[in-house]
Amino acid sequence: TLGSCAVFDCQFDTGFINAQLLIIRPNGAEPQYLHSLLSSKPMSDHFARIATGAAVKQLTGKQIGALKIPLPPLDLQQRFARIVESVEQQKARMRTHLEELDTLFASLQSRAFNGEL
Repeated sequence: TLGSCAVFDCQFDTGFINAQLLIIRPNGAEPQYLHSLLSSKPMSDHFARIATGAAVKQLTGKQIGALKIPLPPLDLQQRFARIVESVEQQKARMRTHLEELDTLFASLQSRAFNGEL
């Protein structure tokens, strides 16, 4: 979809992409900072305004290359990335706890309906 992005951070140096994908190498930018910026609502709105195409809206490499990206000092970008990572870890823990609670509730509900309580 228009403006979707992801950080490719793995052990492989190469990968296959199709014509609807664009590789952005964040020289001088923290990848997580750049990802968050490109995924933000204001940037998404901007992408929608500049996209071309009738049936399927697309952005060109030239349009992406012309973007004005605010780059705070690298230490602030790295601090931002650490905060994002911490929040994502907390969200993952909360999802795990919620799954455990759902399992416990389902068990309790089953026992109650079976007259085991």
